[in-house]
Amino acid sequence: MSYVVIGGRLLVAGIFLLSLLSKVRGRAAYCRFVTATADLAGVRDRVARPLAAATVAFEAAIVVLVVLPITPVVGFTLAVTLLTAFTVGLARASRRSDPVRCHCFGTSSTPVSIRQVARNVVLIAVVALLAALTVGAPHEPVGLGGVAIAALVALPSALTVAHLDDLIDVLRPSIRKL
Repeated sequence: MSYVVIGGRLLVAGIFLLSLLSKVRGRAAYCRFVTATADLAGVRDRVARPLAAATVAFEAAIVVLVVLPITPVVGFTLAVTLLTAFTVGLARASRRSDPVRCHCFGTSSTPVSIRQVARNVVLIAVVALLAALTVGAPHEPVGLGGVAIAALVALPSALTVAHLDDLIDVLRPSIRKL
């Protein structure tokens, strides 16, 4: 079970790292994120700025906490909390009549919909399961080969989650033909 947890830790770290980097890769990206935060939360810019800064800080903390061997449960707990807050915001935004764009993983042309809400609900379940598997799990020695295989599965999976909207948009015409 330890390699599943290691892979899960790398998956969660990868997802939040990609999300974090998309927001802080430059001044323009961060400004777009602050604007998207205001739109999604339905708040003024003066409230959105600290909210955006807190989001960035929490995402950075999650990356560090799930990777460190003594704090993954704390990182998973923070991840579930942040994902829940994101999910509530996305659910509210998906019900509005004016389309709002999700900047979860950078600039997106896709308006917020039930798709992002569903993605987050699945992520919450996965992270909660990982937390449960981690609590009380014996600390077994792991081999470098097993960790490498876990990383080879986790990191492309994190990229898939980050680009899920794009993948669905590309595959949608093919799916409709079936």
